[in-house]
Amino acid sequence: MKNIIFTIISFIIIGFLFACDFESNTNQRTEAFEEERQSREPKRLKEGEIMTAALEWGEEIADSAQVQLIKTLQKAIQENGVDGAVDFCHEEALPITNRVSENFGVEIRRVSHKNRNPSNVAREGKEQEVLDAYLYMTENNEDPQSNVQKMDDQYVLFTRPIKLAAPLCLQCHGSEKDIQEATLLAITEKYPDDKAVGFELGEFRGMWSIKMDKKEVIKSRL
Repeated sequence: MKNIIFTIISFIIIGFLFACDFESNTNQRTEAFEEERQSREPKRLKEGEIMTAALEWGEEIADSAQVQLIKTLQKAIQENGVDGAVDFCHEEALPITNRVSENFGVEIRRVSHKNRNPSNVAREGKEQEVLDAYLYMTENNEDPQSNVQKMDDQYVLFTRPIKLAAPLCLQCHGSEKDIQEATLLAITEKYPDDKAVGFELGEFRGMWSIKMDKKEVIKSRL
């Protein structure tokens, strides 16, 4: 009889311990599953956080596009002189910008108040408003900075001023004394309605304009 009672008590204790261990393992698995589920969910950012992330990402994208353009332009000048740079800008600049756009999943443009390529005219709306604001700041001896503006519920617009930073740029965008006659003829031939001359070193030349989907902005910070 005592053995039977002892056996029954042993079963009860073992069952209790097993139940506790099972509950502990279940809780651990539940917690692990919840962590995994949360990691798979899209990261939720507040509006202000999205704008900050867009500003940081925009700088990265503009840097990448600028490096590729300058690198290829320098190569064109080394191989074909300044006249070759005109051909490069006419044939290669836009395709390079488009490739960078595709790589990042955004739309990259270079726009100017004094454009050379007709495709570099600012679009009406937010893009034109920011360009006008940059011009106003420049005319009032203020230094325009990178900026992010909300376009609508889906898109934001990153912009960054472009300045005529290198003396080499004057050979295509400077005054008449800076541009050689052969280069000026090449510019006139490729761009009959060219406005992008008469700049001085350090002068505001235009801006980078990068249209971003907010979802892509969030992905870039994961």
